[in-house]
Amino acid sequence: MNNIVRVSDPRELLAFIPYQIGYHPSDSAVVVSLRGHRHRLGVIARADLSDLRADGRLAQALGDFLQRDGAVMSIVVVYSESRGTWENAVRPLVAACGRFSEVQVWWVCRDRFSRADPEALDRSQFEWGTDRAVGDLSTTQVSATMVAHGAVIGESRQALGDVPELRPEESQRVWRAGDRWAVARRSHPERWTAESLDLWDGVLDAAVARFGDVPLAFADIPPVTWAKLGTSLRDVGVRDGVILRCAARALGIPNVAESGDSPGDIASVMRTIVTGAGTPCVPDPGILESVCGVMRIATSATRRKHRCDGLAVLGLLAWWEGSGARAREYCNRALAVRPGHGLAHLVAELLDRGIAPGWVDATRTEHARFAAE
Repeated sequence: MNNIVRVSDPRELLAFIPYQIGYHPSDSAVVVSLRGHRHRLGVIARADLSDLRADGRLAQALGDFLQRDGAVMSIVVVYSESRGTWENAVRPLVAACGRFSEVQVWWVCRDRFSRADPEALDRSQFEWGTDRAVGDLSTTQVSATMVAHGAVIGESRQALGDVPELRPEESQRVWRAGDRWAVARRSHPERWTAESLDLWDGVLDAAVARFGDVPLAFADIPPVTWAKLGTSLRDVGVRDGVILRCAARALGIPNVAESGDSPGDIASVMRTIVTGAGTPCVPDPGILESVCGVMRIATSATRRKHRCDGLAVLGLLAWWEGSGARAREYCNRALAVRPGHGLAHLVAELLDRGIAPGWVDATRTEHARFAAE
């Protein structure tokens, strides 16, 4: 979203973090980048406290990530039920961020939070200020804005990668229809590809037309169509054409189907997604969620052993949106089905290397500003 939300209460940032990472963190350290003299909100990243203890390189990687974002202040927000178990784990992270920025350390424990004295972060123990009540974060300006834009917070990290499950009596019928569609490709592959992409165009257009209204549901489209959509993703050419269509709709590019699906078209859109080349536009989050909703249903309409292709596309689109945790869950599930899946590996590598979507560097679009006290 392009709105700028100006806030000065730390509760506003605490309210924003779960929306940004997709769920309420626990036993975690969340690092927040604030950029420029106005402390505009930049990237947000999360790590398990256990991973920070086990791998000293993780703290350095997170610090490098914020430095590349241009952070002038880094806020390390620790979510933990107790204090003594994590201070040593986050010290390397504080040091890594302190190389290039001011640092604040916040500790959130249930409905209370406190801040460490920034002048004493290099001492043997952090010195903490007075505990403050977090209160009901749903009443914050940030929460109201995020809800108005349709944002939701998942129940857990694992839930971020869920796709809807069909009823047992539906699933077998739909899966068999998908099997028949896969077999049909052998006879007329070119016609099969064209028909598959035509189906995707029709359903994606229907989903986008409903933007701002009730999202497209399984019952709105014939089950056999969902089966064909999900099964068609097993073909790399169709899958890449679908990525092209999803990206084009999110960027407001018209007449994609008429321009064809040449390797040049697909390569151009992939460069836009990964590098931001050729356009300063941020993908429309509402439209992107609409097309992802179609992708989730289409993926659920395939047998579990064939879901890796849809999950990998969802991972790519989630990464492009800036939802790293969601992208990671989709990729993990895709790789669990097929460990050698190329697209899932590509997205996982982007996440491992801390590479942000191209539009972040191309536009530096701000969706909130937090003025630290």
